[in-house]
Amino acid sequence: MSEYRDLVSDFPTRCDSLLHLFEKQARRQRLEITLMLCIAAPSIIVPFERLQSPKPRPDGSKSLGHPSRDWTRFLQAKSAFDNLCAQRFLGSPLWPNATAGSWHFDELSDVSGDPDGWRELRTPKPLGRNRTINRVLKHVRNALAHGNIFTRGGDEITQLLFVSKPDQNIEKFWFLAASPDDFRIFLKNWLDFLRTVNLPTGVVPESSAAWFLDQETSVSATEAH
Repeated sequence: MSEYRDLVSDFPTRCDSLLHLFEKQARRQRLEITLMLCIAAPSIIVPFERLQSPKPRPDGSKSLGHPSRDWTRFLQAKSAFDNLCAQRFLGSPLWPNATAGSWHFDELSDVSGDPDGWRELRTPKPLGRNRTINRVLKHVRNALAHGNIFTRGGDEITQLLFVSKPDQNIEKFWFLAASPDDFRIFLKNWLDFLRTVNLPTGVVPESSAAWFLDQETSVSATEAH
């Protein structure tokens, strides 16, 4: 079989391996946030797109959904994804803390200039308790896909900003903010979730699973020294 079939679990797992393998080197060269965002983009966008159900178009016509049709092929993974997305973000598997920490979410009245001049960032609102994982994932997915990533903190980045429209028909942007450390926790928990989703037998090559375990062992041995 020439087709690589598992971009829902195995592909993000490989992305996770790259994060483990190169994070120390990246940190020494002050590239750890660049590396994290490089991993975040495909490992969030790809499985999110392939597992979400088709949404009706504005004109009422039915969308065909992602051409892979993974949302119909991998029913157990789809169910686990839907159950996760329905949960509130705070206190969830992706953010076990009951408090928002550095997470903030709000509408932006004006996106001209740099983020330090955005009024809402002077006293940002903490991410609300009722915000769902779906809202957070979709917002981050949109920001990554459209290049709407901003940072604050100068040479030492202290805040990542993901900017997105809640509706393409409305000329209004919203921001989601988090510290790099908190975003990494969220990303790692997302990757851990994807690694555990159940896919039909034969979809994930045994060699891929063995390769990941070998890399985990190799990284652990390296860190021990």
